[in-house]
Order: sequence, then structure tokens, then C-alpha cells
Amino acid sequence: MIKRIDDWIAFGNKANKNIVFYEDKALDITGFMNQHPGGRKALTNYLNKDITSILFTVFPHKKEATLNTLLRYTIGRIPLQDTKANQKLERAKSPTPIKDKKKVCF
Repeated sequence: MIKRIDDWIAFGNKANKNIVFYEDKALDITGFMNQHPGGRKALTNYLNKDITSILFTVFPHKKEATLNTLLRYTIGRIPLQDTKANQKLERAKSPTPIKDKKKVCF
């Protein structure tokens, strides 16, 4: 059973799959690449990366519709200690200012 992010990336490369990570989920978006409204090219920059922090900063994603579509492509889970959400919790202890997020349009 695949658990770690590095293992998912290796699996995706070996099986010719397009893998992204959202929260604690590994997603195979190979079948979605050609259906994405922004086109295949819009997704290629995010392959093998965690898209949790950028997903809703990109215009015009609507939360409910995007999550309904995205979560259909879940192929597995990763442990919480390997997710960026956990890394953010650890970093949140240091007092750093939060910058405003910019909207990106493709």
C-alpha cells in the first residue's frame, strides 16, 4: 500500500499517471486533464505537488463544485505528518505576518 508522497510520485511516474495532492488525498487527474475548463496546460504546473493552498486562490474556482469534481479522482490517502497542512501547523508557532493572496488567472 502506498502511503508517502514520494511513493505516490514514483507510482505516478512509473504508471504514467498525473498525480496531485489535496489535503490528505492523492488524486489521479489523468482523465480530467483534457476536461479541465482552463485546459491541460493550466494543470501541468501543479503535477506532483500539493494544491491545497493554491486551489481556491486561482480564479474562478467555486468551492463546492470544485471539490465535488476533484474528490472523484481520489486514489489514496497520505499520512497527516506528510501533508502540507501539518507543516503549516508547525510553522504557525513563529510570529510571521500573513501576506494577502493574489488571484491568478490563466
